[in-house]
Amino acid sequence: MQSDWSVRANRVTSRLRAVGGHLTVEGDTLRFEPHRVDRALRGTPLIVALADIDEVSVAPRRPFSNIAGLRRQLVVQVGGQRTYFVVNRVEQVAEDLRRASRP
Repeated sequence: MQSDWSVRANRVTSRLRAVGGHLTVEGDTLRFEPHRVDRALRGTPLIVALADIDEVSVAPRRPFSNIAGLRRQLVVQVGGQRTYFVVNRVEQVAEDLRRASRP
């Protein structure tokens, strides 16, 4: 049985935009829910079954690559597609998510 948790996160959606919200593990689901303001600006939620996660990693700093390039980013890969998040304590969050997504 896994424990549920939630952290503040920014989901990087383009080189120029990151959507603020919360990244949450609830039961067997990973969910990113944008804040109210970002929802109004067309920020969309992300819902992924933990079993569908292929890989969880931490990307190195990538200055000038995107809006969040100065921070190391949490990378969640599902079906060959990578989604990037900026979170505090990225190594700990990555390890917690790896643990939660293992069968």
